[in-house]
Amino acid sequence: MDMSSFYQEHADLAVIVTRLKGHIAKPITGSGELAAVIAGDLTQLSTKLNLHLGKEDLYLYPRLLKSAGPEKALAEAFQKEMGGLKEAYGAFKTRWGNAQSIAAEPDVFIRDAKAVIQALETRIKRENTELYKAAEKI
Repeated sequence: MDMSSFYQEHADLAVIVTRLKGHIAKPITGSGELAAVIAGDLTQLSTKLNLHLGKEDLYLYPRLLKSAGPEKALAEAFQKEMGGLKEAYGAFKTRWGNAQSIAAEPDVFIRDAKAVIQALETRIKRENTELYKAAEKI
C-alpha cells in the first residue's frame, strides 16, 4: 500500500505542533494576541487531524483489518488506542478552542497542551515506524 500521503499528512501536522510548542514556550499575557494565534493554530491542527483520522478510518484500517497476517492484530491494537487519544484531544479542543479560555488560564492551558502534544507526537512516531511500515507490506 502506498503510504506517502499519510506520511505527508504527519509532516504537515508536525509543522503545526512545532509552532504550538514555540508558542507555549512564551509567556501568554493578558493582551490575548498570542492566545488568538494559538487558538488559530489549534483550529488548523484540528481540521488537519480530523481529515487525517478520517482518511485512516476509511482507507488504512479496513485494508489492514482484512489482512490475514500480523498487520491485522497491529491495526486492531492501534485502533483501540486511538479511541482514547481522539477523546482526549476532543476534550482538549473543547476546553481550549478559543483565545479567551487560553488567556484566562494560560498556565493550565500550557500544561494541558504539553500533554496533548506529547501524545500526538508519540502517536505519529509509532504510526510512522510501526503501523505504516506494516501497511507498506500489503
